[in-house]
Amino acid sequence: LTVNGSLIQSGGTVYVNGGKLIVKGNYRLQTATTNTDDSVSYKYSNGYLKMVNESDHVTVEGDFITHSQHSHNGLLTAGTLEVQGDFTQKYYNNNYNFKATGTHIVILSGDKIQTVKFDNPSVSYSHFSTLEITNTSEAGVNFATTAVVTGELKETSSNITGSENIWLSASAQINWDRWKHGITFAEARTLGRYTIIEGNLYIRSGLTLNEYDLDVHGSCYIISGTVNLNGKKLAVNGNIIQSGGTLHVNGGQLIVDGDYRLQTENKSSDGTISYSYSSGRLRMINSEDYVKVAGNFVTHARYSHSDYLTAGILEVKGDFTQKYYSYNSDSVYGFYATGTHKTILSGTGLQKVNFERAESRFNVLEIQNYSDEGVKFETPLNAKKLITNGCVVTFPGSEITGWTLSEDEAFDGNLNLGGGVLDLNGYTLTVNGSLIQSGGTVYVNG
Repeated sequence: LTVNGSLIQSGGTVYVNGGKLIVKGNYRLQTATTNTDDSVSYKYSNGYLKMVNESDHVTVEGDFITHSQHSHNGLLTAGTLEVQGDFTQKYYNNNYNFKATGTHIVILSGDKIQTVKFDNPSVSYSHFSTLEITNTSEAGVNFATTAVVTGELKETSSNITGSENIWLSASAQINWDRWKHGITFAEARTLGRYTIIEGNLYIRSGLTLNEYDLDVHGSCYIISGTVNLNGKKLAVNGNIIQSGGTLHVNGGQLIVDGDYRLQTENKSSDGTISYSYSSGRLRMINSEDYVKVAGNFVTHARYSHSDYLTAGILEVKGDFTQKYYSYNSDSVYGFYATGTHKTILSGTGLQKVNFERAESRFNVLEIQNYSDEGVKFETPLNAKKLITNGCVVTFPGSEITGWTLSEDEAFDGNLNLGGGVLDLNGYTLTVNGSLIQSGGTVYVNG
């Protein structure tokens, strides 16, 4: 059946039944109304589109709009719907009016910009089963709203904007090694192959690396669920923004070329970005755990990290900041390292360390910043052990690092101990002033 104009389906059923339907104009599952000024408006339809055979093929050279008030669950199970214009799912009394399942395929094959919009995008509601994008235009396809894929997302060389609005369900297959855009993992999934995501990756319900590494060339947003590195490597060329969930290093490696923020990113209407608290946690409990942050590390954790940072190495080359969320008292322990956990500060220029709450602490803190500026503590240091390696370390005010006595000594004026170990080593230290200890350890040692 070839329709040289548009197909307006206000009711009834179009049953493809192994045939081919070609619509030269738009295909609207809508009811058309001619207004007094001769303009045409559209409202909901009582119609159905039925595609249940593998050989079913519908080609729409214009726009496809489904505004049916009836569920299409079980009616879009096979065949191919090829759309060369915009794809729009509109709501009227039913969330399921484009619920594609089985082997059903939608192909977006236009030669100019195509826009995709869903009123009711959901794994449970309206969604694509298999989605293939072959648009040849420079503008490509714009995903203006969330569009869920539950079957398979085909590899594409087409240009895409709003690619983070493509959400993959747990059942959606990934049969490619490289995706040149951003993507959202809508449900918890296990990565079954080495994968490169060239855009941003949004993880909404967790991810497990299973035998394969994951490279993200953009930024990685962890929203909820557990991201389990499972002994593998997650490399992120941009930032990690963790607004929720748990990043469980679990014997693996996390390499971040940008910042790692345990924060929520907020974007205002003018595009200005700000950050607020996170409900997420970083979990490092294995000796093999390794996290390397080339930029800044900021934790604004709402919840305590007691028993979450007990082993492994966290290496930071930028500033280290702990921020407090005043509406939850657990936030005072937003960075609380114990056991064998070590933090290394290894920048090549000035690094600043700031803790808003003294209850948060390093376990072992090692300085490997050999620059002339070194590391500057803007607040008193709280660490079980400080290893300076002879690096420049500056404490607030006139505080100094502890040292080991090799003979009896006298110190004129006030002695402000900011960190390290002041080891008397069997000798006597006479302070001709006050001893003020904001950090570090006084080891009497005989």
